[in-house]
Amino acid sequence: MSRRQRRGQFRAAGYLKIKNMFGRFSEQGRAWYDKMAADGKAAHEAHVNRVNDERENQLQTILNGLIETWGSMGYNKEEISKLEEAFALDSIKDKNTYREDKKEARRLRKEAQSSLKARLNANN
Repeated sequence: MSRRQRRGQFRAAGYLKIKNMFGRFSEQGRAWYDKMAADGKAAHEAHVNRVNDERENQLQTILNGLIETWGSMGYNKEEISKLEEAFALDSIKDKNTYREDKKEARRLRKEAQSSLKARLNANN
C-alpha cells in the first residue's frame, strides 16, 4: 500500500485523531512514530525483495532464450557457460567494478566466439 492509502485507512478508522491528541515526544507519540517507522522499513524491505525477485525472473527468462539461441548458432556447453558469465557481468552492474566487469565480459565473449570459429574452421 502507498503512504496515501495507509493514511486514508488511518483517517477512516479514526487513528489520526487519537494520535493528534498526544504530543510528538510523549510516550504514546513516540510509540506511534516508532511503530510507523518500523512498519515503513518492513514495507520498504518487502518491496525491494519483490522488485529484486521480479528482476531476477526477467533476467532468467532472457538468459534462457539466449542459451537456446546460442545453442542453435552452434556454441557448445563450455562456450555457452562463458557467454552466460558475460551476460551476468553485463546485466548486474556494480559501481565499484563496472569497467573491469565490462572488460571481462568482452573478453569472455571474444573467447567463446574465437573458440566457435576455430571449431567450425577445423571441420572444413
